[in-house]
Amino acid sequence: MHLRTALCRFVETHSRPNLFLEIADALSSRNWQPKVDAYGIGYQKNLEIEGGVVALTLTFNADKLWLPPSARLTTVSGVPAQALLHRIGDWFCYLNHESVEWDSESPDFVGHVVSAAERAEAEFHRVRKGNEIREVDSEFAVHWRGANLYLDIPKTFWPLTRGASLVHFKLGRGEKEHANPIEIVARKGDEKADRYRAFDVFEVMDLPPCLTVKLDSYPFPTWPNGKPPKTLAELNDWIADHNPIDPKSIWRELGALIHPRKGKTSSALVLLETRAGRFGASIKVSPQLVSKFRPGAKFAKQLVGNTALTRSLPVNRWSFQRVDNDFVSTRNAPSGSAALSGKQIHLLGAGAIGAQLADFLVQAGAGRDKGSLHIYDPQSLRPENSGRHLLGIPALGLSKAEALVARLKRERLADNVIAHVICAGDPSVHHEADLVIDATGAPNIGACFSNYARRERDWALLSVAVEGEGWVASTHLYRGIPGEGCRTCLEPWVGGRGSHIASGHAPETRDGGCGDRYTPYRAAAASIAAGLASELACEWAAGRPTKLFRSIKMHSAPSHVRNSQGYTPKSRPTCICAS
Repeated sequence: MHLRTALCRFVETHSRPNLFLEIADALSSRNWQPKVDAYGIGYQKNLEIEGGVVALTLTFNADKLWLPPSARLTTVSGVPAQALLHRIGDWFCYLNHESVEWDSESPDFVGHVVSAAERAEAEFHRVRKGNEIREVDSEFAVHWRGANLYLDIPKTFWPLTRGASLVHFKLGRGEKEHANPIEIVARKGDEKADRYRAFDVFEVMDLPPCLTVKLDSYPFPTWPNGKPPKTLAELNDWIADHNPIDPKSIWRELGALIHPRKGKTSSALVLLETRAGRFGASIKVSPQLVSKFRPGAKFAKQLVGNTALTRSLPVNRWSFQRVDNDFVSTRNAPSGSAALSGKQIHLLGAGAIGAQLADFLVQAGAGRDKGSLHIYDPQSLRPENSGRHLLGIPALGLSKAEALVARLKRERLADNVIAHVICAGDPSVHHEADLVIDATGAPNIGACFSNYARRERDWALLSVAVEGEGWVASTHLYRGIPGEGCRTCLEPWVGGRGSHIASGHAPETRDGGCGDRYTPYRAAAASIAAGLASELACEWAAGRPTKLFRSIKMHSAPSHVRNSQGYTPKSRPTCICAS
């Protein structure tokens, strides 16, 4: 039968009989070819890998077009290197058939298929390189059905050594903390407890000694009847299916960890290091079981394979997700590293802009790896502040700096972030800083700090502000380098060279602010300004800042507000920074 005729006949009862031809035309430019075989109708692409060629085939169920296609891998020629790293049989399981439904009558259906094809190929190459499957790592975790715990262990300590001591923290979430705590696992002796003091409920428990088992193939659920392992015997069989690295030593080490003694309960944690993430199984040996077996080498041998002992030892399954700063701060960083880690940063002002900026700085690594973030603000949070401040009603009456630091430690698990309930308007108190950030919006403070930065060159100065009634968000970096314009050179006041607001168009000010008067603007303007400053701070930390003055004009700004392109200001001959 001609292929195109088969394609049409396969869906002849469908309201769009040419649907698969439309898909074939869309995929042909990406080197996918239509294919009809015993599995059904689909599209195939040949991929050259080490040792041969494999065919990646997307196969549809024509009776259930609302389901995504399955992805199947077969050998075309040669002897390809191990390619079935994430599979159930010969079927790739990262296209989860029950995770999404498509509307085959939708005009977007062809586009969905094209996206699925591109994803299947991309994920195949990711698996081939040994990378974790992203966006779908939870798929195996769903099969594993383990209790969810979070790992707060830096990557420098992986893999964990045999017998590593771990501690289990239970942290409250608020009113329902007892029913649904946050459970975090950390290395014992890391002094993590101080990081969790901000949580209402705080409980610490020691975990059993740990044994790490690394699997050299992507995990897939091969257990009988689709049920994950409940005993050590079932866990042994499943691990054996995945070719563990150094399998002979695993159970010998496990036996050495448990050390059963009569009348006492012993336990151990087997931590499974896989390309789908980290999973665990805790094993507890009761005194009753110990009494049936002699301890020592003979006991360790009984832990191997499917024996009377392993069949009687239940396991509790755990699924781990990383929450350590190494992971949280770097996964979204283009450079792959936390830009601000190790830097000494002093932030002046914890108001609408400063509070948002502090949050962004911590997310970029501030306060990590022997770095610090010092936040200075003498004021307390007032009711009117909460309309555009990161802090809300629960922080009313509290010091802005202290409440902000408490929030960062609770929400971001920030390490070295310190509050100072003072103005710190004297630049000399910041001599240990690498970067000082002025988020006060006060021109006199900006001028004072610019002059100091020029004279002493102890630190760089980053200024951030919102102009007018939220019309413009701007930020400026001054490093004290000859030729670079300082904050005074910019003339940031209304009508000045560096202001976007023309003379005679001063914005409205109102009574009732933290000082004598304040300028109204929406919370979004503060967030945009903080985002600009955060990006410039990260570029400064990387040593390649460009366009040291940047601004964004809001679409709602009146016509007299000037546009501005980013640029690097030059020092004015009449300014003190030029001398």
